Amino acid sequence: NQVITRRGITKRVEKYTISSLFKELKMFYEECGGYLTAFVNVSDITIDEAFFDYIVGLQQFYKLKPEFIVFIVRSAKNKALALLRQRGFMICSFDILDVYRNSCDYYLYDFYEASKDSILEIRTLCKNHFAKCILINMDTKNDIELARNNGYDLITGKFYKKEVIIKALIEKVKK
Repeated sequence: NQVITRRGITKRVEKYTISSLFKELKMFYEECGGYLTAFVNVSDITIDEAFFDYIVGLQQFYKLKPEFIVFIVRSAKNKALALLRQRGFMICSFDILDVYRNSCDYYLYDFYEASKDSILEIRTLCKNHFAKCILINMDTKNDIELARNNGYDLITGKFYKKEVIIKALIEKVKK
């Protein structure tokens, strides 16, 4: 990641990743007749004025439903992201203020950076602002139990970390 940043190719790498994601989702849809929700990281440097046109072009070419593509961003306070959201794409933010502004669909929450006592407050806040909360950095069985006991069903971390290859997933779905 540091090499990519140092060489100044972040935007190209992220656009390639997004293009590959669209291609993989299209392949899954054609083989299985359904959609997967896919999350993709996008840095601030990539989200410029041309980003909106790039994403809309991909969506029109691959003819995928936009609500199954979620852009993970540091903050959703960006015109291109607002326009994509109006077109049905989803935004996932690390910024709690995006929840208050109703400018994201998902909020990534790491309660280790705050406190475990805030886990219920965050869930209520997200629910009141129609955002889904994803607990991140859930690395142990105790973390998972804590999340489940507090009503969370969107969880990510090393406990669940496993690569998914679309071709292998297609084969499993077909069986």
